[in-house]
Parts: sequence; structure tokens; C-alpha cells
Amino acid sequence: MKKFIKKAVSLLMAGAMVIVPVSMSVQAEEVNNDTEIVNAVSQKEYGNATIKGDGVRIRKSPDTSSTVVGLLYKGDRVQTVYQAYGSGRWWYYCKTQSGLEGYIATEYLDFD
Repeated sequence: MKKFIKKAVSLLMAGAMVIVPVSMSVQAEEVNNDTEIVNAVSQKEYGNATIKGDGVRIRKSPDTSSTVVGLLYKGDRVQTVYQAYGSGRWWYYCKTQSGLEGYIATEYLDFD
């Protein structure tokens, strides 16, 4: 597991996107890189969540410059599938009841 974490952290430092299965139990390991500390931790298991804000963007990939595929609003429900790290934050790949799929930044989700 330590090899996986070290490889994931080195990829993150190089600016790569890393996808972490949310059912995987990963122990926190901090890595200092002069400018930032990266925590490679799966934060939440697969499940359901509610959108916390209005006009929350759901994106094609876990990146703030990625194409917006739709907007969600406070109280909308999503099903979280897996977690990914990109653009300096954690994202969840989510599905809506209407069939919309994409990435939502974790800070806009309220988990059940």
C-alpha cells in the first residue's frame, strides 16, 4: 500500500490526475514538497450525497478547467461512484437520477 501512496503522490506532484477507488482503505501519509503537503486519503465510501449550493458545476473530468456538462442545485441528489484528485482538490464522479454523469468537487457535496 505504501508503494501505491508514494506513486500516487509523485504523480500528483507532477500535475497528473490520480483516481482513488473510494472503497479502498488508504492510510494517510504526508509528503512535503517545499510548497505543499499532499494527503493521499480516500475520504468517503460510495453512496449518496446532496448538493450544497446553487449552480454547482458537474464536469467532464476532475479539473476546474474541464468542460461543464451540467449544473446542479441545492437539494439535488447524486450517487457517488469513485473519488479522484485534480486541480488541487478531491472530486467525486457522480450520477444523477436524470442520467447526468461527471465530477463534482467534494466541498459541494453533503454526504448521507
